[in-house]
This record gives sequence, C-alpha cells and structure tokens, in this order.
Amino acid sequence: MAKKKGLGRGLQQLAGEVGIPAVPLGEAGAKRAAPAELALSAIDSNPYQPRAGVSAESLKSLVESIKEHGVVEPVVVRLLGSGRYQLVAGQRRLEAARQAGLDTIPAVVHDLTDEQVLVVSLVENLQREDLSPVDEARAFQLLSSQFSFTHEDIARAVGRGRSYVSNSLRLLGLGQSAIAAIAEGRITRGQAVALLAVPAKERDRALAQAIAGNMTVREIERLARRSRSRKPKAAADAVQDPYLRDIVARLEEIFGARVRVKSRGKGGEIVIEYSSRADLNRLLKIIQPAENPY
Repeated sequence: MAKKKGLGRGLQQLAGEVGIPAVPLGEAGAKRAAPAELALSAIDSNPYQPRAGVSAESLKSLVESIKEHGVVEPVVVRLLGSGRYQLVAGQRRLEAARQAGLDTIPAVVHDLTDEQVLVVSLVENLQREDLSPVDEARAFQLLSSQFSFTHEDIARAVGRGRSYVSNSLRLLGLGQSAIAAIAEGRITRGQAVALLAVPAKERDRALAQAIAGNMTVREIERLARRSRSRKPKAAADAVQDPYLRDIVARLEEIFGARVRVKSRGKGGEIVIEYSSRADLNRLLKIIQPAENPY
C-alpha cells in the first residue's frame, strides 16, 4: 500500500458514506453504490475484525430495535464473487439482524482491496465501538505492521493523540497477566499505562495491588517515581542528554517498548525490553516484517 499522504478523495467519500474517519483507501473506495438488500446467508465474516467477540448483552437492545424498526443503517460489504460478499463494516448490525430472525439486510457494496478492507474494518471499530484497550492496541499494531502506519498516521486515522497510540502499543509489552487483567476490565487503561513506568521487577506486585483495588493510577505513578529516584546517578545523567532523550523517544515509539541507550565512548548499546516470548515475537515482526516469529 502506498504512503498515507495524498491518497485522498476516494477515502474521504467512502468515509462519509459509512460514517467513519478518513483513512487512505485510494480510488477503489470512491465508487458510490446504492444500498441493496442482501441475503444474510451470502455475507461472510470479516477476517480482520479486531473485536474478540460481541457479548449477547450488548446486542440485546439492538436486536429489539431491529425487530421493531428494521436495520436503519446499511452494513458495508465487498463482492467476493459467485454471489458471495464479505463484511467490511457493521459486525454488530449483522449479528443483531441474524438474531432478530431477518433473512436480508441493507448493504452498500464497495470495490475494495484486501488492504483497504483491513484499514476500514479496524478504523470503523476503533471509532464506533467500545473496544477493550487490548483489542484497540492489537488493532493499532495491525495497522502498524501490515501497512507501516506511523503512530501519527494511526492517531490521525482514529482521532486520537499520538501519545495515546504509543502508550496503547506499549501495553502489549506488559506481559500476559497484565494484558488479561486489562482485557477483562480488572484494571483500567489508566492503571495499565501507569504500570509501564514501573520497573519490571516491581510490576507484578503493583499489578496484584491494582487488581485488588489497593492501588490507584496516582499511587502507581508515585511508585514509578520512587523507583526512578533510586536509579544509579550515571543512568539518571544519561537520560538528561537531549540527543539521547530524543533517540530513546523515537525508538520507544517504533517498538512500543521501553528502550535504554547506554553510551560508551564513541559507541554504546541499545537495550529494548520485552516481557514475554510473545512480546519478543512482536518486536521481531517490527525489525524483520517478512520473518516468521519463533
């Protein structure tokens, strides 16, 4: 896929039609189509759906509304061939229509590439639904790894700040216990972001206290500050170098992980932290996108 700049008008038109923000789709997405009634049985699921699942409770009111008023807003699909379609946007509406007992659903058919389907489906979910912070972070990661979106590109596409995107990606490096706690709502996104600044050796204890309700965001931040104040003076001095600070910030944005740069004379070393084998595989994909992880 081409770079994001100047890919413009086709995307802007499609975004207006499906009610999502502008992401670069190129001219393929520009073709306007009137809604058509398609058989639900002819619509395949979206393989790029970032949401882990749709709860029955969240669908209940939508199902009742559809039973009474029908599907007001069409879903977006693309033609696969042989009379079959693939869902692009509108997973909840499609599932609710099935639960409501409908045979057909209004749909707008667009001519989209695989890449465009991925971007549109991710952005549609990120903007219009309450994704968990983990699903959101994984969607950001997919945009980054599949399309080389920078953090700023993602932020622009989903209407977030760049630091929000960067912190979301870093959440995936917290380890499986923390990721599960975030996904299940046992800790908030704010608590999880605060944990990023806590040294790895103290993080499990802080996580356990946060899950138990004994550590707020502010208390986690205070723990992180106390831990930083105990660092050796040489490490504290190194981070004061404006050049090194900039390098560290840029590397942390690229990898979504904590990075340390140590100077030794004219050289030095770069240390990228990871919290699990899965997190190491994630970093490998960033460094060597074509390589399969271990």
